[in-house]
Amino acid sequence: MKTIEIKGIGIPNKGAELMLAAILEALHNSKEEIRFVVEPNSSYMSRSKYCLYQKASLTIKNKTYDLSKLFQVIPKKLRLKYGIIVDSEIDVILDASGFAYGDQWGYQKAEQRLANRIGAWKKRGKKVILMPQAFGPFNDSRLRSAALKILENADLVFARDKVSLKSLDEILPGKAVLSPDFTNAITPPPPNHFDLSGYYSRPCFIPNSKMVSMGESDRNSYTRLFADAINLLKEKGHSPYLLIHEGEGDIKLAQEISQLSQDTEILILESPIDIKYIIGRSLVLVSSRFHGLVSGLSQGVPCIATGWSHKYKELMADYEMSHLSIQSKDAEHFLSSVLSISESRENQKLREILLAHAKSEKEKTYAMWEKVKSLIIKA
Repeated sequence: MKTIEIKGIGIPNKGAELMLAAILEALHNSKEEIRFVVEPNSSYMSRSKYCLYQKASLTIKNKTYDLSKLFQVIPKKLRLKYGIIVDSEIDVILDASGFAYGDQWGYQKAEQRLANRIGAWKKRGKKVILMPQAFGPFNDSRLRSAALKILENADLVFARDKVSLKSLDEILPGKAVLSPDFTNAITPPPPNHFDLSGYYSRPCFIPNSKMVSMGESDRNSYTRLFADAINLLKEKGHSPYLLIHEGEGDIKLAQEISQLSQDTEILILESPIDIKYIIGRSLVLVSSRFHGLVSGLSQGVPCIATGWSHKYKELMADYEMSHLSIQSKDAEHFLSSVLSISESRENQKLREILLAHAKSEKEKTYAMWEKVKSLIIKA
């Protein structure tokens, strides 16, 4: 049996949780018998529903302490009964951070999550894989040093866009390869415990509190922009709704947008698979959440992206939709585009383009998984 630690998964971020679900789905179908372990940074209930073991570690104020020596005094059979794994039992580290290594996040995150430990892991024979994610820029000297240490010791590194790949190549040329976000390959079934058919063929809006906290837009302008777009669609006879893709920050924004747009309905779903399912049934999607966009584009739903980093523009370019990656400050273009993609003829035209690209992007993901599975077998 192989033991795989998954890093970078932050619940209740539904994008991160969707990445977790994609990893479990892909690797449970491999020939290897695998148990998955995570650091206990989320609630036990959120981990238990995915049958995850917990690593013997403790995180305090963003610093993680390895408690393996403490737990190794407990017999292994008893530890496993309580789902506790020590560091020496881990064969493979999968980093699925999404976007954690770049100047916006600082050198501390790169050092604490990987750089300070990756050399020791390699000496012990562990395999380290950085799953498709965004990277860079790396202008800070200490961050560049940490990134170099990570790249030198990692077995596989996947960048999910050309800007990220360029940032990595500037540090260690040829180490990383391109591969799209791997949640594109999940095909969500309809939920069997409740009915979502009332949301079919409706415009869907996904806000993101990071649009404000990362300085892309001020709060009032951002909520007003989404509300104006929703009101325009209502005037055209549509029934748009707001979908929550993370936690309290997004909920508060959605509530403000709802108040500005005649009490627009807010939908909150627990399962990231259900979220992807309903996004795939939308007429159009307007999203400031990256994985919300992946869920829409990969299912052929015409999307407008408004985001706070290069990853949004690069994702839209992969699907030949660069013209629909719009800065929140460009209100006129944003509103006219929302109306345009909701019109029947344009909507159908975009769907045909998107489905063709979705097929090729999924094939790239399947190829990535073959590389990952091959390395895991050797671990």
